[in-house]
Amino acid sequence: MTDEVHEPKTGTDRRRVLAVALLAVALVAAVVVGVLWWGWFSEHRRAADRDAAVDGARQALVDFQTFDTKDPEGTLRRMEGAMTGDLLDSWQKSQRAYTADRLKERAGTDLKTDPVIVAAAPTEYDYDAGTAKVLVYSVVKSVESGKLAADAYRWTYVVSVSKTDQGWKASEMVPLQQRGATGSNDPNTPATAVVPTADAPAPTPAPTTAGGTP
Repeated sequence: MTDEVHEPKTGTDRRRVLAVALLAVALVAAVVVGVLWWGWFSEHRRAADRDAAVDGARQALVDFQTFDTKDPEGTLRRMEGAMTGDLLDSWQKSQRAYTADRLKERAGTDLKTDPVIVAAAPTEYDYDAGTAKVLVYSVVKSVESGKLAADAYRWTYVVSVSKTDQGWKASEMVPLQQRGATGSNDPNTPATAVVPTADAPAPTPAPTTAGGTP
């Protein structure tokens, strides 16, 4: 009877330990890369969503301040489509009729407003809640019977927006001025201190949340 000859295990054990170590390093590297990628992706997604909220606030104010006596239904449709929640409910219950009456009063005229958003910046943003507040500065120009008015009206609004299935919509609009100061149609030219009066009303008859004129 002969004794069995066993091969030394030292080399095999070392290779096994090395393989396990390399696998562990690879797993750690994969986890680190995954965490870094997810962090970048999450931050990128939030930034894109925040930009979309700002764009939604800008568009909502444009739609809200666009008034065309030759297209009353389109005017009402744009305003309605800019809002959501309690703001939309309130507008539909009372201010839609007010705006429709203003359009009827001026049915014989050819008046259009052309709001231009000069600047917009988020002041609050909640990704999980799908809400944001955006400070929006607009210059509203008006054209009547093809003639551009010499003055423009400047407005600063805090527009609260909520994310809906149709995109970001205004849930609240708070003007920081009851009336805009008049000035040159050039948005880069400072406005004067003149405030519209009953004899020279602002050229944007669309109501605010308080029932005034934006």
